[in-house]
Amino acid sequence: MSQQRSPILTFGFAYALSVCAASLHGRFNALPETIMQAYALKPSGFGWLISLANLAPLLLAGVAGSWIWVLGMKRSLILGAVLQGGFAIGTTFSRDTAWAFLLRGFEGFPYLVIVVAAPTLIAMSASGPYQTRLLAFWGTYFFVGVSFASFTGTWGADQIGWRNAFLLMALCQVVLCGPATRSIGRITDAAKAIRNENVRLSAGVWLLCMGFFGIALMAVSLPSIVPLFLSDQLGFDPKQAGVVVGFAVFASAGGSILYGLYGHRVPDHSFGVTASGLAALSLTSLFSLGPGNQDLAKMLCLISFVALGSLTAMAIAAIPKLATDVRCIAVANGLLTQAGSAGALLGPPMYLYLFQSFGWLNVKVFALLVVTSTAVLLYFALRSNRSSKRRHQ
Repeated sequence: MSQQRSPILTFGFAYALSVCAASLHGRFNALPETIMQAYALKPSGFGWLISLANLAPLLLAGVAGSWIWVLGMKRSLILGAVLQGGFAIGTTFSRDTAWAFLLRGFEGFPYLVIVVAAPTLIAMSASGPYQTRLLAFWGTYFFVGVSFASFTGTWGADQIGWRNAFLLMALCQVVLCGPATRSIGRITDAAKAIRNENVRLSAGVWLLCMGFFGIALMAVSLPSIVPLFLSDQLGFDPKQAGVVVGFAVFASAGGSILYGLYGHRVPDHSFGVTASGLAALSLTSLFSLGPGNQDLAKMLCLISFVALGSLTAMAIAAIPKLATDVRCIAVANGLLTQAGSAGALLGPPMYLYLFQSFGWLNVKVFALLVVTSTAVLLYFALRSNRSSKRRHQ
Protein backbone atom coordinates (compact mmCIF):
# COMPACT_ATOMS: atom_id res chain seq x y z
CA MET A 1 0.00 0.00 0.00
CA SER A 2 2.87 2.35 0.73
CA GLN A 3 4.17 1.93 -2.77
CA GLN A 4 0.88 3.08 -4.23
CA ARG A 5 0.37 6.05 -1.96
CA SER A 6 2.84 8.27 -3.79
CA PRO A 7 1.24 7.70 -7.23
CA ILE A 8 -2.21 8.32 -5.78
CA LEU A 9 -1.13 11.51 -4.05
CA THR A 10 0.69 12.71 -7.15
CA PHE A 11 -2.30 11.87 -9.32
CA GLY A 12 -4.69 13.67 -6.98
CA PHE A 13 -2.80 16.95 -7.03
CA ALA A 14 -1.96 16.74 -10.75
CA TYR A 15 -5.61 16.04 -11.54
CA ALA A 16 -6.83 18.88 -9.31
CA LEU A 17 -4.45 21.34 -10.98
CA SER A 18 -5.57 20.14 -14.41
CA VAL A 19 -9.23 20.58 -13.49
CA CYS A 20 -8.54 24.11 -12.25
CA ALA A 21 -6.62 24.91 -15.45
CA ALA A 22 -9.45 23.58 -17.61
CA SER A 23 -12.04 25.55 -15.63
CA LEU A 24 -10.11 28.80 -16.25
CA HIS A 25 -9.58 27.82 -19.88
CA GLY A 26 -13.32 27.32 -20.46
CA ARG A 27 -14.77 29.80 -17.99
CA PHE A 28 -16.32 32.12 -20.61
CA ASN A 29 -18.38 29.39 -22.30
CA ALA A 30 -21.22 29.39 -19.76
CA LEU A 31 -21.94 33.14 -19.93
CA PRO A 32 -21.93 34.21 -23.59
CA GLU A 33 -24.47 37.00 -23.28
CA THR A 34 -22.88 38.44 -20.15
CA ILE A 35 -19.36 38.35 -21.60
CA MET A 36 -20.41 39.85 -24.93
CA GLN A 37 -22.14 42.70 -23.14
CA ALA A 38 -19.20 43.30 -20.78
CA TYR A 39 -16.66 43.53 -23.60
CA ALA A 40 -19.01 44.97 -26.25
CA LEU A 41 -18.50 41.95 -28.51
CA LYS A 42 -20.46 40.43 -31.36
CA PRO A 43 -20.83 36.62 -31.47
CA SER A 44 -17.84 36.30 -33.79
CA GLY A 45 -15.74 38.38 -31.40
CA PHE A 46 -16.85 36.22 -28.50
CA GLY A 47 -15.77 33.17 -30.47
CA TRP A 48 -12.32 34.67 -30.95
CA LEU A 49 -12.08 35.48 -27.24
CA ILE A 50 -12.60 31.80 -26.50
CA SER A 51 -10.32 30.52 -29.27
CA LEU A 52 -7.35 32.76 -28.52
CA ALA A 53 -6.47 30.60 -25.51
CA ASN A 54 -6.00 27.68 -27.93
CA LEU A 55 -3.38 29.51 -29.98
CA ALA A 56 -0.41 28.64 -27.76
CA PRO A 57 -1.33 24.94 -27.48
CA LEU A 58 -1.67 24.78 -31.26
CA LEU A 59 1.63 26.50 -32.06
CA LEU A 60 3.87 25.56 -29.13
CA ALA A 61 2.70 22.23 -27.73
CA GLY A 62 5.16 20.31 -29.86
CA VAL A 63 8.13 21.97 -28.11
CA ALA A 64 6.53 22.50 -24.70
CA GLY A 65 7.46 18.99 -23.62
CA SER A 66 11.14 19.71 -24.14
CA TRP A 67 10.93 23.02 -22.27
CA ILE A 68 9.14 21.37 -19.35
CA TRP A 69 11.75 18.64 -19.19
CA VAL A 70 14.58 21.20 -19.05
CA LEU A 71 12.82 23.46 -16.56
CA GLY A 72 11.64 20.64 -14.31
CA MET A 73 8.14 19.46 -13.42
CA LYS A 74 7.90 21.36 -10.16
CA ARG A 75 8.89 24.74 -11.58
CA SER A 76 6.73 24.14 -14.64
CA LEU A 77 3.60 23.48 -12.59
CA ILE A 78 4.23 26.44 -10.27
CA LEU A 79 4.81 28.82 -13.18
CA GLY A 80 1.85 27.40 -15.09
CA ALA A 81 -0.57 27.73 -12.19
CA VAL A 82 0.57 31.22 -11.15
CA LEU A 83 0.81 32.66 -14.66
CA GLN A 84 -2.51 31.25 -15.87
CA GLY A 85 -4.21 32.49 -12.73
CA GLY A 86 -2.60 35.93 -13.09
CA PHE A 87 -3.46 36.29 -16.76
CA ALA A 88 -7.00 35.08 -16.10
CA ILE A 89 -7.48 37.70 -13.39
CA GLY A 90 -6.12 40.36 -15.75
CA THR A 91 -8.45 39.27 -18.54
CA THR A 92 -11.46 39.11 -16.23
CA PHE A 93 -11.00 42.56 -14.70
CA SER A 94 -9.77 44.33 -17.83
CA ARG A 95 -12.09 47.12 -18.92
CA ASP A 96 -10.35 47.46 -22.26
CA THR A 97 -11.35 44.91 -24.89
CA ALA A 98 -7.97 44.93 -26.62
CA TRP A 99 -6.15 44.17 -23.36
CA ALA A 100 -8.66 41.42 -22.59
CA PHE A 101 -7.93 39.77 -25.94
CA LEU A 102 -4.16 40.10 -25.45
CA LEU A 103 -4.19 38.61 -21.96
CA ARG A 104 -6.56 35.86 -23.06
CA GLY A 105 -4.00 34.88 -25.69
CA PHE A 106 -1.30 34.77 -23.00
CA GLU A 107 -3.43 32.41 -20.91
CA GLY A 108 -2.89 29.64 -23.42
CA PHE A 109 0.77 28.97 -22.72
CA PRO A 110 0.61 28.36 -18.93
CA TYR A 111 -2.48 26.22 -19.53
CA LEU A 112 -0.43 24.22 -22.02
CA VAL A 113 2.39 23.81 -19.50
CA ILE A 114 0.03 22.33 -16.91
CA VAL A 115 -1.73 19.87 -19.20
CA VAL A 116 1.57 18.61 -20.64
CA ALA A 117 3.39 18.38 -17.29
CA ALA A 118 0.52 16.71 -15.38
CA PRO A 119 0.20 13.47 -17.40
CA THR A 120 3.99 13.27 -17.69
CA LEU A 121 4.19 13.44 -13.92
CA ILE A 122 1.54 10.76 -13.48
CA ALA A 123 3.30 8.50 -15.99
CA MET A 124 6.61 8.90 -14.11
CA SER A 125 5.04 8.10 -10.73
CA ALA A 126 3.26 4.86 -11.66
CA SER A 127 3.78 1.85 -13.89
CA GLY A 128 1.94 -1.05 -15.53
CA PRO A 129 -1.87 -1.31 -15.44
CA TYR A 130 -1.87 1.13 -12.53
CA GLN A 131 -0.31 3.77 -14.77
CA THR A 132 -2.84 3.09 -17.53
CA ARG A 133 -5.71 3.45 -15.09
CA LEU A 134 -4.51 6.74 -13.62
CA LEU A 135 -3.82 8.30 -17.01
CA ALA A 136 -7.24 7.24 -18.27
CA PHE A 137 -8.89 8.84 -15.23
CA TRP A 138 -6.78 11.97 -15.74
CA GLY A 139 -8.25 12.23 -19.25
CA THR A 140 -11.57 13.29 -17.71
CA TYR A 141 -10.05 16.54 -16.36
CA PHE A 142 -11.23 18.78 -19.19
CA PHE A 143 -14.89 17.86 -18.96
CA VAL A 144 -14.85 18.12 -15.15
CA GLY A 145 -13.09 21.49 -15.33
CA VAL A 146 -15.47 22.94 -17.90
CA SER A 147 -18.45 21.66 -15.93
CA PHE A 148 -17.03 23.24 -12.77
CA ALA A 149 -16.54 26.53 -14.64
CA SER A 150 -20.11 26.40 -15.93
CA PHE A 151 -21.52 25.86 -12.44
CA THR A 152 -19.26 28.44 -10.80
CA GLY A 153 -19.89 31.03 -13.52
CA THR A 154 -23.67 30.71 -13.54
CA TRP A 155 -23.86 30.58 -9.74
CA GLY A 156 -21.41 33.44 -9.34
CA ALA A 157 -23.18 35.66 -11.84
CA ASP A 158 -26.24 35.64 -9.58
CA GLN A 159 -24.56 35.57 -6.16
CA ILE A 160 -21.27 37.49 -6.22
CA GLY A 161 -20.88 38.67 -9.81
CA TRP A 162 -19.16 36.79 -12.62
CA ARG A 163 -15.86 38.66 -12.25
CA ASN A 164 -15.58 37.71 -8.57
CA ALA A 165 -16.51 34.11 -9.37
CA PHE A 166 -13.71 33.91 -11.95
CA LEU A 167 -11.35 35.53 -9.44
CA LEU A 168 -12.09 32.77 -6.92
CA MET A 169 -11.38 30.13 -9.58
CA ALA A 170 -8.01 31.71 -10.36
CA LEU A 171 -7.04 32.04 -6.69
CA CYS A 172 -8.02 28.43 -6.08
CA GLN A 173 -5.54 27.30 -8.72
CA VAL A 174 -2.71 29.50 -7.41
CA VAL A 175 -3.22 28.28 -3.83
CA LEU A 176 -3.41 24.64 -4.92
CA CYS A 177 -0.04 24.70 -6.70
CA GLY A 178 1.76 24.87 -3.32
CA PRO A 179 0.77 21.47 -1.86
CA ALA A 180 0.67 19.99 -5.35
CA THR A 181 4.32 20.70 -6.09
CA ARG A 182 5.45 19.56 -2.62
CA SER A 183 4.15 16.07 -3.42
CA ILE A 184 6.35 15.64 -6.50
CA GLY A 185 9.83 16.60 -5.35
CA ARG A 186 11.31 13.10 -5.33
CA ILE A 187 10.03 12.30 -8.79
CA THR A 188 11.34 15.44 -10.44
CA ASP A 189 14.69 15.24 -8.66
CA ALA A 190 15.21 11.75 -10.06
CA ALA A 191 14.82 13.08 -13.60
CA LYS A 192 17.46 15.82 -13.42
CA ALA A 193 20.33 13.61 -14.50
CA ILE A 194 18.83 12.78 -17.89
CA ARG A 195 16.73 15.82 -18.78
CA ASN A 196 19.38 17.37 -21.05
CA GLU A 197 19.87 14.30 -23.24
CA ASN A 198 18.54 14.10 -26.79
CA VAL A 199 15.05 12.73 -27.34
CA ARG A 200 13.95 10.51 -30.21
CA LEU A 201 10.32 9.64 -30.63
CA SER A 202 9.19 6.29 -32.00
CA ALA A 203 7.06 5.96 -35.11
CA GLY A 204 4.21 4.82 -32.88
CA VAL A 205 4.13 8.19 -31.10
CA TRP A 206 3.78 10.06 -34.40
CA LEU A 207 1.03 7.73 -35.61
CA LEU A 208 -0.77 8.05 -32.28
CA CYS A 209 -0.68 11.85 -32.49
CA MET A 210 -2.11 11.76 -36.02
CA GLY A 211 -4.87 9.48 -34.76
CA PHE A 212 -5.53 11.78 -31.82
CA PHE A 213 -6.02 14.65 -34.27
CA GLY A 214 -8.95 12.67 -35.69
CA ILE A 215 -10.33 11.96 -32.22
CA ALA A 216 -10.21 15.67 -31.32
CA LEU A 217 -11.72 16.58 -34.68
CA MET A 218 -14.76 14.51 -33.73
CA ALA A 219 -14.94 15.03 -29.97
CA VAL A 220 -14.80 18.84 -30.13
CA SER A 221 -16.99 19.23 -33.24
CA LEU A 222 -19.86 16.95 -32.32
CA PRO A 223 -21.09 18.98 -29.31
CA SER A 224 -21.70 21.89 -31.66
CA ILE A 225 -22.94 20.05 -34.78
CA VAL A 226 -25.15 17.30 -33.28
CA PRO A 227 -27.61 19.70 -31.53
CA LEU A 228 -28.07 21.44 -34.86
CA PHE A 229 -28.80 18.11 -36.55
CA LEU A 230 -31.24 17.04 -33.82
CA SER A 231 -33.26 20.23 -34.10
CA ASP A 232 -33.01 20.55 -37.90
CA GLN A 233 -33.72 16.95 -38.90
CA LEU A 234 -35.41 15.20 -35.99
CA GLY A 235 -37.66 17.92 -34.59
CA PHE A 236 -35.95 18.41 -31.23
CA ASP A 237 -36.50 21.68 -29.43
CA PRO A 238 -33.14 23.53 -29.45
CA LYS A 239 -32.92 23.50 -25.65
CA GLN A 240 -33.85 19.82 -25.55
CA ALA A 241 -31.18 19.07 -28.16
CA GLY A 242 -28.63 20.88 -26.03
CA VAL A 243 -29.60 18.85 -22.96
CA VAL A 244 -29.32 15.57 -24.89
CA VAL A 245 -25.86 16.40 -26.19
CA GLY A 246 -24.78 17.83 -22.85
CA PHE A 247 -25.66 14.57 -21.14
CA ALA A 248 -23.83 12.61 -23.85
CA VAL A 249 -20.72 14.77 -23.38
CA PHE A 250 -20.96 14.06 -19.65
CA ALA A 251 -21.11 10.35 -20.46
CA SER A 252 -17.86 10.61 -22.45
CA ALA A 253 -16.08 10.92 -19.09
CA GLY A 254 -17.65 7.55 -18.32
CA GLY A 255 -15.96 6.18 -21.44
CA SER A 256 -12.60 7.32 -20.08
CA ILE A 257 -13.30 5.68 -16.73
CA LEU A 258 -14.45 2.52 -18.49
CA TYR A 259 -11.12 2.27 -20.30
CA GLY A 260 -9.26 2.98 -17.07
CA LEU A 261 -10.99 0.09 -15.32
CA TYR A 262 -10.99 -2.53 -18.06
CA GLY A 263 -8.69 -1.34 -20.86
CA HIS A 264 -5.64 -3.22 -19.52
CA ARG A 265 -7.47 -6.52 -20.07
CA VAL A 266 -7.65 -6.02 -23.85
CA PRO A 267 -4.78 -5.28 -26.28
CA ASP A 268 -4.82 -1.56 -27.06
CA HIS A 269 -4.86 -2.02 -30.84
CA SER A 270 -7.95 -4.25 -30.54
CA PHE A 271 -9.64 -1.84 -28.14
CA GLY A 272 -8.90 1.12 -30.44
CA VAL A 273 -10.35 -0.56 -33.52
CA THR A 274 -13.42 -1.76 -31.61
CA ALA A 275 -14.15 1.67 -30.07
CA SER A 276 -13.55 3.40 -33.42
CA GLY A 277 -15.89 0.97 -35.17
CA LEU A 278 -18.55 1.59 -32.53
CA ALA A 279 -18.16 5.35 -32.98
CA ALA A 280 -18.34 5.05 -36.79
CA LEU A 281 -21.44 2.83 -36.67
CA SER A 282 -23.29 5.00 -34.17
CA LEU A 283 -22.44 8.30 -35.90
CA THR A 284 -23.37 7.18 -39.40
CA SER A 285 -26.60 5.70 -38.03
CA LEU A 286 -27.33 8.92 -36.16
CA PHE A 287 -26.85 11.15 -39.22
CA SER A 288 -29.05 8.77 -41.28
CA LEU A 289 -32.10 9.11 -39.02
CA GLY A 290 -35.25 10.92 -39.98
CA PRO A 291 -38.17 12.40 -38.00
CA GLY A 292 -39.80 10.13 -35.45
CA ASN A 293 -36.59 8.50 -34.18
CA GLN A 294 -35.85 10.72 -31.21
CA ASP A 295 -35.30 7.93 -28.68
CA LEU A 296 -32.96 6.09 -31.02
CA ALA A 297 -31.10 9.35 -31.68
CA LYS A 298 -30.53 9.83 -27.95
CA MET A 299 -29.10 6.33 -27.62
CA LEU A 300 -26.82 6.67 -30.65
CA CYS A 301 -25.60 10.05 -29.45
CA LEU A 302 -24.75 8.55 -26.08
CA ILE A 303 -22.88 5.61 -27.62
CA SER A 304 -20.89 7.92 -29.89
CA PHE A 305 -19.60 10.08 -27.07
CA VAL A 306 -18.83 7.16 -24.77
CA ALA A 307 -16.77 5.58 -27.57
CA LEU A 308 -14.90 8.84 -28.22
CA GLY A 309 -14.27 9.28 -24.49
CA SER A 310 -12.72 5.82 -24.26
CA LEU A 311 -10.54 6.54 -27.32
CA THR A 312 -9.33 9.77 -25.73
CA ALA A 313 -8.35 7.94 -22.55
CA MET A 314 -6.63 5.18 -24.51
CA ALA A 315 -4.53 7.67 -26.50
CA ILE A 316 -3.41 9.51 -23.35
CA ALA A 317 -2.56 6.25 -21.57
CA ALA A 318 -0.65 4.92 -24.58
CA ILE A 319 2.06 7.60 -24.50
CA PRO A 320 4.24 5.92 -21.83
CA LYS A 321 3.88 2.61 -23.67
CA LEU A 322 5.05 4.07 -26.98
CA ALA A 323 7.78 6.34 -25.61
CA THR A 324 11.20 4.71 -26.03
CA ASP A 325 12.27 5.90 -22.56
CA VAL A 326 11.16 8.26 -19.79
CA ARG A 327 12.74 11.28 -21.52
CA CYS A 328 10.25 11.04 -24.38
CA ILE A 329 7.09 11.18 -22.29
CA ALA A 330 6.95 14.97 -21.86
CA VAL A 331 7.80 15.62 -25.53
CA ALA A 332 5.23 13.07 -26.70
CA ASN A 333 2.56 14.57 -24.42
CA GLY A 334 3.31 17.95 -25.97
CA LEU A 335 2.83 16.60 -29.48
CA LEU A 336 -0.40 14.88 -28.45
CA THR A 337 -1.69 18.17 -27.03
CA GLN A 338 -0.73 19.95 -30.25
CA ALA A 339 -2.61 17.39 -32.34
CA GLY A 340 -5.66 17.77 -30.11
CA SER A 341 -5.52 21.56 -30.33
CA ALA A 342 -5.35 21.41 -34.11
CA GLY A 343 -8.39 19.14 -34.22
CA ALA A 344 -10.25 21.40 -31.77
CA LEU A 345 -9.49 24.47 -33.87
CA LEU A 346 -10.29 23.00 -37.31
CA GLY A 347 -13.13 20.63 -36.49
CA PRO A 348 -16.13 22.90 -35.80
CA PRO A 349 -15.67 25.22 -38.81
CA MET A 350 -15.06 22.24 -41.11
CA TYR A 351 -18.24 20.47 -40.08
CA LEU A 352 -20.32 23.65 -40.16
CA TYR A 353 -18.96 24.47 -43.63
CA LEU A 354 -19.91 21.00 -44.90
CA PHE A 355 -23.40 21.34 -43.47
CA GLN A 356 -23.99 24.83 -44.85
CA SER A 357 -22.57 24.04 -48.29
CA PHE A 358 -23.50 20.42 -48.96
CA GLY A 359 -26.01 19.21 -46.36
CA TRP A 360 -26.07 16.44 -43.77
CA LEU A 361 -25.14 13.62 -46.16
CA ASN A 362 -21.65 15.02 -46.57
CA VAL A 363 -21.33 15.53 -42.83
CA LYS A 364 -22.05 11.82 -42.38
CA VAL A 365 -19.53 10.80 -45.06
CA PHE A 366 -16.84 13.06 -43.62
CA ALA A 367 -17.44 11.73 -40.10
CA LEU A 368 -17.11 8.17 -41.38
CA LEU A 369 -13.85 8.99 -43.18
CA VAL A 370 -12.38 10.67 -40.10
CA VAL A 371 -13.25 7.80 -37.76
CA THR A 372 -12.02 5.17 -40.24
CA SER A 373 -8.68 6.88 -40.80
CA THR A 374 -8.34 7.36 -37.04
CA ALA A 375 -8.92 3.64 -36.48
CA VAL A 376 -6.20 2.73 -39.01
CA LEU A 377 -3.70 5.14 -37.47
CA LEU A 378 -4.39 3.94 -33.93
CA TYR A 379 -4.12 0.30 -35.00
CA PHE A 380 -0.66 0.70 -36.52
CA ALA A 381 0.52 2.98 -33.70
CA LEU A 382 -0.45 0.51 -31.00
CA ARG A 383 0.68 -2.53 -32.99
CA SER A 384 4.11 -0.90 -33.27
CA ASN A 385 4.31 -0.96 -29.47
CA ARG A 386 3.51 -4.67 -29.44
CA SER A 387 6.14 -5.40 -32.11
CA SER A 388 8.72 -3.39 -30.19
CA LYS A 389 8.04 -5.43 -27.05
CA ARG A 390 8.58 -8.67 -28.98
CA ARG A 391 11.93 -7.47 -30.33
CA HIS A 392 13.14 -6.69 -26.80
CA GLN A 393 12.00 -9.98 -25.27
